[in-house]
Amino acid sequence: MSKNALIVVDVQNDFTTGVLGTKEAKAAIPFIEGFLCKFHADGNRIFYTRDTHDANYLNAQEGKHLPIEHCMFGSHGWRVVDSVGYAESEQVTYLNKSQFGYDDWESEHLDQYDKIFIMGFCTDICVIANALAIKILYPELPIMIVSNGCAGSTPEKHLAALEVMRSCQFNVI
Repeated sequence: MSKNALIVVDVQNDFTTGVLGTKEAKAAIPFIEGFLCKFHADGNRIFYTRDTHDANYLNAQEGKHLPIEHCMFGSHGWRVVDSVGYAESEQVTYLNKSQFGYDDWESEHLDQYDKIFIMGFCTDICVIANALAIKILYPELPIMIVSNGCAGSTPEKHLAALEVMRSCQFNVI
């Protein structure tokens, strides 16, 4: 039996119905719910990343380029969308990140899995950043980008990011 892991990137309230929400992200939630339900029931590993900022956000590099406070630690917007979150356990891990990509994928030992699946928001920012960070660490690990479980900052940027990931030898499904 395959041993797989799913990385759910920043499926948080601020990216669905909050200050940076898009109709495409909101529309992806039912697909994500179904995919997660099966993945969880099959006993596969799930990692959630959470975009996490503090009161200094607007002074940070990202805040200077995107001056919209979002995903402030502990706020409603920071929380993973209720319908897609599972309780933390040996099967489920939550990882806070302050930049585009989680900076310690190596400590999660992703090479113990047969395949990595990635979905989430925004395809053109945090999804691609995390996917590339993982690809650099584990170049031979098959990584599947679940396109129906992703949404970009715009539909055009979503499609462009998927195309870039195809070029970087990700399997876009």
